[in-house]
Amino acid sequence: MEHPEITQIRQMGYPKMNVYTNRYGIDAFGNEVFSGDEILVIEEAFFLVGELEDQTKEALELLGGRYDFAQ
Repeated sequence: MEHPEITQIRQMGYPKMNVYTNRYGIDAFGNEVFSGDEILVIEEAFFLVGELEDQTKEALELLGGRYDFAQ
């Protein structure tokens, strides 16, 4: 038996948002992400776009990163 949040992470690549605080989670660099924030998702990791340098964004895009919004 697996905890539901672990199952969510395995299926979606990132944890489900906490509905009580609008907190989506912590990105790969330790930044707090809230619902509605723009994120860049690559494999199982996500990054808060507002905290990334332009060159970092370009590198993540080349590695297959896609833009999304934290829900």
